[in-house]
Amino acid sequence: MHRKLLIPVLLMACACSSTYAKDHGVQGNTWPITEVDIRQLLVASAAKVDWSKVQGDIKESSKHYLTNLPKRHLPVVDRSQTVWLDPSITLSSDIQAPVQQGDGGYRWQMLYPKGTLVNPLVTSRPVTAMLFFDGADPAQVAFVQDMLEKEPLRIVPVEAGAGNVQDTHALLRRPVFYANDAMINRFQLRYLPSLVYTGEGAHRLELGISSFSLPFNTSTALTAWKQVIVARPPSLVKKPR
Repeated sequence: MHRKLLIPVLLMACACSSTYAKDHGVQGNTWPITEVDIRQLLVASAAKVDWSKVQGDIKESSKHYLTNLPKRHLPVVDRSQTVWLDPSITLSSDIQAPVQQGDGGYRWQMLYPKGTLVNPLVTSRPVTAMLFFDGADPAQVAFVQDMLEKEPLRIVPVEAGAGNVQDTHALLRRPVFYANDAMINRFQLRYLPSLVYTGEGAHRLELGISSFSLPFNTSTALTAWKQVIVARPPSLVKKPR
């Protein structure tokens, strides 16, 4: 009985298939396609480009990249001061990472949920300090030179004013970094020169921002900073034998 029903169903399926495949001809007016093939348009446009000129413009632009960086004119503080900044941030999204499981495989797990308050100084404590300065001010450049002579390994010079990074690099004979707007805002820099460093003791989870007034005194600046960086909890101080 079922075999008798199956045959008509197969015949109807075949009929439907042939119906959909049938050419019904043109059902109305037709016109030729007037739009240009996008592939032909791209090829034609690329053929008109003077690539040697493009490469020359890019090369010339790269030569002046450091010169054309945005310039700032932050004032010198009237009186030397140190302010403390809490660098904590609130996570705007969940932080996930692959965590190794007992069987040796890895599985994505949430490390910190959205909204968590995180202070990077809890796990990362830089031993260097960033010295932000205005390379267009000869007095500040001389101050940076003197600071680098006394602390060549722990001070990182950062251009944050109107100076030319390339010229200052040649003068100091060491890499000079550039502070973008995000960095200026992050450290809430209002004056130049300013030294940014990791605090200790009561300020262990804060960043110190020391701004210096004229005349710039290298010894005073380094003394104030070293009094902070040499401070350690009593448990970490070794007793003489």
